[in-house]
Amino acid sequence: MNNFLVRVELYGAEYDGYERFHEIMLELKLYRHISQQGKTLKLPDGTYFGAFNATAHDVLVAVRKAAKNFSPDNEASIFVCNFTDYDHLLYQ
Repeated sequence: MNNFLVRVELYGAEYDGYERFHEIMLELKLYRHISQQGKTLKLPDGTYFGAFNATAHDVLVAVRKAAKNFSPDNEASIFVCNFTDYDHLLYQ
């Protein structure tokens, strides 16, 4: 199982578009939070976490497809990172 951090920037999206995009990301099993020691910690805006058997490219392709209809001014900027270790300063 691989851990992924995904950062997405949508251009020209409306509030409702962001909300629907977040729902689609949930369907992809990409979350706006991490859970640690029984606490749910919020990731910075536009940042998602997921863990699955895939490559960074596979994740990029899926997120690009998901973002296509929600970034009307320009194609979304997307960064995908596969990682094994992390530390944080996050809040509930």
